This record gives sequence, structure tokens and C-alpha cells, in this order.
Amino acid sequence: QENIYISDFGGHNLLIYNKNLNLIKNVNPNNEDILKNPHSVDFDHKENMYITDFGNKKVQKFSKEGKFIKTIIDEKYLKGPATSYFDKYENLYVSDYGSNALLKFSKDGLFIGWIGAKQDGTLTEGWEKNLNEASISNLPGGFDRLHMARVDLEGNIYVADTWNNRIQKFSKDGLFIGWIGAKQDG
Repeated sequence: QENIYISDFGGHNLLIYNKNLNLIKNVNPNNEDILKNPHSVDFDHKENMYITDFGNKKVQKFSKEGKFIKTIIDEKYLKGPATSYFDKYENLYVSDYGSNALLKFSKDGLFIGWIGAKQDGTLTEGWEKNLNEASISNLPGGFDRLHMARVDLEGNIYVADTWNNRIQKFSKDGLFIGWIGAKQDG
């Protein structure tokens, strides 16, 4: 529909504009506790919105009209989610900035696994089922405040690893493939 969706992090709203920049909808217009620091939005095939809510540590489902439907994922799994994104199979990848882990869920919020560095310094070898605390890591395959993930048509996953100044690539099975970015020597 050529609409523009803006996550108003500080204003605690999701603003929807048409292509002529006229405000169509303000999701959470009274600054209720439904949204607290929304950071991103993605859509399922029915155009429902999935808003990644950093402040509430949730991914929440809204109708395309902006009506709250339900919380899909909550603080049981999330410490500070930055973004969430659907692949072509409607798996939902959540870049959890607060826990330094990439988490994978079904579109209904069923936990599939996570990748990143474990508390003991080792790295996950594919989608880890046990929800152990993730840890900051500069090792390839670990993250330091990841921000976003996207999946290509072959299922490869690309992760913006913010504080490590790199993009990391993983297989669809969550196995580390490689990285590109800045080295410590510049």
C-alpha cells in the first residue's frame, strides 16, 4: 500500500503514514504501556504487524489496522530486542541486543533455538535449544550487541554485529560461515 512505518522509540508509538506523508494511524496514541520503545516492525503474509518492543522486552502482534492482538514473545526469552524479521517460511528471527543472541521462533512464538556465544566462552554450533545466557563475544560466531538479521533466498542469515563492526554470515542451520567488516588494526 506504499505506507511508511516509523518506530518512534522515544515517543513509544508506531506511526503509519501514506505515500503523501499524511498520518494514517498512531499505534499506542495515548502512550499506554502497550508499546515502550518500539524499535522495528515486520509483517506476516496476512499483513499483521509484529512490533519489536525494546522497552517491554516483547514482540507483539497487531492487526494491519493497528489493533493489538497478542504478545508473541516476551521477557522469558528477550533481554532487549532490537529487531525481528520473517524469512520466506515465516520463521521469526529476533536480534536481541540486550542478550547478544540471535533467536529463532515460529510465527506463533514457538522457540526454535539461538546462536551466539555462551557464558562459558564457547560458541553455539547451530541452533542451540537450551536457552542459556548468551555472552558478549568478539569471536567469529559471537556477537557484541547485534542489531539486525536478514535471510536470503537460500536461507543464509546475515547479522549486523554492531559493536564488533562486522556483518556475520550463518547457514540456515545456524552454523557460522564467515564475516566481513573492520579489523582491530583498522
